[in-house]
Amino acid sequence: MAEGLYLVDSSGYAQERGTRYFPETGHNLQGAFFNYFQEKGGLEIFGYPITEGFQEDGLLVQYFQRARLALTGSRGKRAFGSGEVGVAPLGELMGHRSPPFEPTYHFPYRYYPQTGHALSFAFLDYYQAQGEDEVFGYPITEPFLERGLIVQYFQQARMEWHPDKKRVQLGLLGEEYFEARGLDPALRAPVEPMVEEITPIPQRSERGYMRVRGTKGEGLHLREGPGFASATVYLLPEGTLVKVLGGPVEADGYRWWQLTYEGLEGWSAEAWLQPLGEGETPP
Repeated sequence: MAEGLYLVDSSGYAQERGTRYFPETGHNLQGAFFNYFQEKGGLEIFGYPITEGFQEDGLLVQYFQRARLALTGSRGKRAFGSGEVGVAPLGELMGHRSPPFEPTYHFPYRYYPQTGHALSFAFLDYYQAQGEDEVFGYPITEPFLERGLIVQYFQQARMEWHPDKKRVQLGLLGEEYFEARGLDPALRAPVEPMVEEITPIPQRSERGYMRVRGTKGEGLHLREGPGFASATVYLLPEGTLVKVLGGPVEADGYRWWQLTYEGLEGWSAEAWLQPLGEGETPP
């Protein structure tokens, strides 16, 4: 659905707000995804974003060249900002796990009983230096030759040894999984940097109304509480007029407003709400 990423400064980069626009692929990164991206290795680990945020399998996700991030949490709880970012196990999802293997190598290695595979040499060094299982998961194969490169699959990534550069690089699992799922190519189309709406929205007044805008017809979730982990009360269609009851509240890197619509109350992210224009009269 329409709960994607937004709020990018027109300069293209506004780190103090936790936002960034990547002209290399034409996509925005912000909020909890931006923070995780920055903390866990940035371009080296994830590559560039190749989509905006969108709903997939009931979660807010964003695809990168090398990974897919998802905002998870306990659905249905009124936990403000409780969502956590996780890395999708693309190596597992693409069926790359091989049977457990008890190595008898005559060189230093580290065995991971969680999946029954070992790491050694440059792959082990890279794994330990770049975040270990939190970023990559555990190894699910031994090293082998694939497309002319020595590779090793992990639950969440693929390491590749590039002899010309004499270094480890991560494979483009995000792009490969996007293609394998047959997702709409339009999701990868470049978008413009989006600017924060700065028009103040007075509450409990004749101007205290907003319309659902920018959802591309997919609608906006009215949730039990601020934050993507809160359960959906109702899906507001594009163009719906809603009344502001309270807010804003910061959650998951977004501003949320308490709204009412036809007797229902809930919270929605400001990114897809627009104040009434000049000349519009509220009911």
